[in-house]
Amino acid sequence: MAVLGGASGPALIPVLVKTGRAQLVFGILLAVGLVLSVEL
Repeated sequence: MAVLGGASGPALIPVLVKTGRAQLVFGILLAVGLVLSVEL
C-alpha cells in the first residue's frame, strides 16, 4: 500500500525488496516445476 499511498524515493526501498523476493520465489518455483515436468 506504500505505492498507492504516494510513497517515493527511499520509502520505496522496502517495497522493492518485497517485490524482488516475490519474483525470486516465483522463479524458483517455476523452475522446479519445469524440471519436474520434464523428468516425468
